[in-house]
Amino acid sequence: MIRKYNSTITEDFSDQTFQESTNWPRIVEKITFTYVVFVFITFTSAFKMFELITPSAAIVYLGGVILIGSKIPVLFSRPLILAIALLFPVYAFTSSFWGVDPTVSIRHSIQLLFTALLAASIGCTLRPHQVMVAMSIAFGALIVVSVANLWLQIVPAFQQKFYLQGNEYFTGIFQHKNTLGAVLCMASLCFSYLILKSTKRWLFIILLLSVLPILLFARSTTSLVLYVYILTMPFVYLLCRQQNFRWIIATCLFCVSISLVMLLEVFELSLIDIGLEMAGKGRDINGRTSLWAIALARFSENPWLGVGYQSFWTAEQFSTDVNWVHGFLEDSVNHFHNAWLEALVGLGILGTAAMALVPVTLICILLPGVFGKHSSPINIVGIYLSVLVLVRSNLEVSLYYQHQSESVALTALLVSFLLYSNSTKRPETKVEVNAKNF
Repeated sequence: MIRKYNSTITEDFSDQTFQESTNWPRIVEKITFTYVVFVFITFTSAFKMFELITPSAAIVYLGGVILIGSKIPVLFSRPLILAIALLFPVYAFTSSFWGVDPTVSIRHSIQLLFTALLAASIGCTLRPHQVMVAMSIAFGALIVVSVANLWLQIVPAFQQKFYLQGNEYFTGIFQHKNTLGAVLCMASLCFSYLILKSTKRWLFIILLLSVLPILLFARSTTSLVLYVYILTMPFVYLLCRQQNFRWIIATCLFCVSISLVMLLEVFELSLIDIGLEMAGKGRDINGRTSLWAIALARFSENPWLGVGYQSFWTAEQFSTDVNWVHGFLEDSVNHFHNAWLEALVGLGILGTAAMALVPVTLICILLPGVFGKHSSPINIVGIYLSVLVLVRSNLEVSLYYQHQSESVALTALLVSFLLYSNSTKRPETKVEVNAKNF
């Protein structure tokens, strides 16, 4: 009887000790962090090669519903943050009332709204440093898998699933070289941040420099130019800390000059060609200006409100232009290779201004904190990321589509900065201390 009583006490004590030793908030944070890494991987269309689009999307949507549901009270308690994050997708949704194809606008805008809410919820959950670490893991893993997959060319059984367009350039595990280029640029930005933030700088310097040969093999011109721009980030940050404005201006001018020379060389253009192109008599940028001419013509017909979100590519009245674009691109990509023109056609001037709100707001918030000895590397990273997406949007679509990793990163960082920027000025709570321990 005594032995049975003692064993019961021991079991009860063991259960109580186990419950007290289990840090459930910490476990939830780790699960959430892993989910965020998976979101960044999924939103780069990395699973198309492995035919896992449906299960990966299901995991993202299921986890997103749970995460959004848990963070909705926080978002609604900050109406200004919610308004900045959701202005563009809400405007895209309302475009269905005047658009030429309401069904398409509603369907795509709901997906866009989910993406924006998910990004805002990630910003509520993770601090800016944690968002950068999650992106570093996601994009770094995608690069490793892409390079490793290169060796599968020697195995005939895998050749049909290996994306190598015309044997001309490397695309990794993606369907297009520009998608791989975007991943390489985002990874380079994360590596540059870790160079400034981590004590193991040489490891991340090697990783940053190893991106260059992959970019050269991929032959993604836009990404190669942006890579040169990203390389200047550590130097600009150090100059900002010293408040040496002359060297900052000189570095930026040097970066712009090198990028311009690279663009002219790769596209085989000269200043004379550019002048002729502006006059309508020169060669176009890999055919892009021909697409842009169609976009500008449609924009001039509906300059303020546009034809509706994504409506241009499905409406019957634009079928002639769409068929020409499809024949020109020789693939199923439905965009003008320019996010600004894409927004101008679909949502007009007002919608384009709403699209630029998140990156511009992020720059305005972080710019004052860049200068001075107490500046943080995360500030310069947020600015560089915003400028990178804004510039890349002139030749690719980085801000307009739903399920875009760049847009998720921008919105998540913005919300995270707005929520946690003043946390150092007050005593830290237990939840905030746990959030730092990733």
